[in-house]
Amino acid sequence: MNVVRCSCVAEASPADVLRVMRDIAGWPSWVPGMLEHGVPVPGEVRCVLQGPVPVRLHLQISECDGGVTFSMVEGDLSDIHGTATVEDGGGGTTRVDWRLTVAAPVTIPAALWRELEQQTLPRWTAALGEVAARQLAE
Repeated sequence: MNVVRCSCVAEASPADVLRVMRDIAGWPSWVPGMLEHGVPVPGEVRCVLQGPVPVRLHLQISECDGGVTFSMVEGDLSDIHGTATVEDGGGGTTRVDWRLTVAAPVTIPAALWRELEQQTLPRWTAALGEVAARQLAE
């Protein structure tokens, strides 16, 4: 299993970021590369994420204090679970702390783990803040 941790800043308030994060139906608006998306029952999401190869996931999503937890029901990975939590970053920003534990059926190159940590999660966090700010302005 590989553990990925990333702390990123979103340009919106913690309450607004949390609202957008917990709106599972709205995830395609801030998760670039989500090729397919569906909410079969409340608290679950089925999606296909674009990576070097598309990854099919069915996740159970739960609210936790200050964020969300997620765990795999089924999918192309052996396992994925983790949390995304928010804290006030000051000055109208939010710090989003991601912690993912991932087990894959094949070895994933270190460069792809670094990309997830250094590019993908920060890109998701920036988009999360943009969507939260845009919704607030509407």
